[in-house]
Amino acid sequence: MDNRETALYVFRKLVYVLYKEIGALQPHIHQEIARKAKLDNAFFQRDKEREAANLDHQVETETDPAKIVAPFQERTGLTLEDIHQALVEGDWKNKFGSYNFGGPKWVRIAEAALALREKIEQEDWEGSAELVHEIKGLKSNQGYLINQFERAERRR
Repeated sequence: MDNRETALYVFRKLVYVLYKEIGALQPHIHQEIARKAKLDNAFFQRDKEREAANLDHQVETETDPAKIVAPFQERTGLTLEDIHQALVEGDWKNKFGSYNFGGPKWVRIAEAALALREKIEQEDWEGSAELVHEIKGLKSNQGYLINQFERAERRR
């Protein structure tokens, strides 16, 4: 893959993992964003991983960042900016003071997705390659982020 194809692939997977992660959102975590979210659908109820994987499959050849995000936004009611806000401001700590979902690692992942979207929109393929290199080193609460990318393929 060239820099453009790699950037688009990584952006699609960042969208997948971020929307999968926000599927854990509840009103007690972030009331304002929870009011925007369509909390009554399967995405937030029980099947966030399968829902996110199905949407990922729908956009796997899409090259327009807005069209990559659109089905996720439609299903959840949330933009990438909403997700970022919920991750930054939300109370994601569990009763033991650690993070099962959300938290500082996910804030960085959301920031990387927003930055990569901007690089793609500007067609800055050299800058996107540098950012993708950084993204490959990011960790989620469960380990290296890139290990979650393949989960979309298994959950179809």
